[in-house]
Amino acid sequence: MPVNPVSEVERVEQQLASATAARQRDHAAYLAALQDAVALTRADPDAAEVFHLTELLDELAQAYADTGRFDEALQTIREAVDAGLGGEPDSRCRIAEILMRAGRVAEAEPIWTQVKADTPGDVWLFNNAGLEYAAVGDHTTALAWLTDGMRIALDSGDPERLIPQLIDLRRTSMTELNLEADDLQARAADFHAERERDSRQRILRTTAPAPVAGHRAAASPMLVALAWFPAEEYDEALARWPELTEPGGAAAGGRSHAEYCRAMQAKLAEAADTGAARVSIAPIRVGALLAWCAERGEDPRDARAGYAADLARTQPGQLISWPPGRNEPCWCGSARKYKKCGGAPRTGDHG
Repeated sequence: MPVNPVSEVERVEQQLASATAARQRDHAAYLAALQDAVALTRADPDAAEVFHLTELLDELAQAYADTGRFDEALQTIREAVDAGLGGEPDSRCRIAEILMRAGRVAEAEPIWTQVKADTPGDVWLFNNAGLEYAAVGDHTTALAWLTDGMRIALDSGDPERLIPQLIDLRRTSMTELNLEADDLQARAADFHAERERDSRQRILRTTAPAPVAGHRAAASPMLVALAWFPAEEYDEALARWPELTEPGGAAAGGRSHAEYCRAMQAKLAEAADTGAARVSIAPIRVGALLAWCAERGEDPRDARAGYAADLARTQPGQLISWPPGRNEPCWCGSARKYKKCGGAPRTGDHG
């Protein structure tokens, strides 16, 4: 009996959704789901209405790379590029990234160089190249790329909003090279601080309109700020408060930080669905939380939500706005674009 193509599309769609949403990712199941989706999309026009082949190939290449299957990852990402994979930076950079993660730096270098010649003003190129060189321990080359990228971002007014990430990445490489912060780093910090001040002023103007005689002032949009431990605070938080790993806790089952962030992404989406006009993330620094609690006589085990609310009220510049743009760095600090991390496309979502 012939297979109903619509039913087959639905089956693969459900298979991929299930594998993607799993808290404890089963890499074999995820790979199988991606492979089935790629095969079906190539063979069935109905599937091509649901899935984007280039995005599937990109995700499949990443899954191969994550499991150390670099030859298959390279073959797949080259197929994606040939099929018209888009995005910023130039899609050839994905080939260079996988080559570097495979330890084949010499093969990646001419790709970076060629893309730089073709797109000299793409700040994402410099960000990603710097990130990859830093990952393999070549901080001298990383710093050169990041420095050029920061200059481009500053000269253009940073429309991609990459200055905060470039500041952090440059700081890391400069520390590894025993270099002091330079004038460029200071200029970027001043630029970022000024933009944050402007952003806070815009929020105040938006949420607190001037009253009009004879009319009640409109209510301020509901702001939700959810407490979140960044990667560098996560292990200490779990050590201090093991109840976080209990069923129902933020880190139930002792999930990895990446899994914790995936759960956080779901909570953020739920908050937005309840009608909150603005959703933000309040990064929790353990030391700052303990000091805040000591000052107020609060129990740190029960004070995270209160601390997050106080940050939103008194230090809104410390909050992370959510969601970022699809091409902006993910809120979780992974240094991947949001669309490839927390906001990764799900089945049927290719926006």
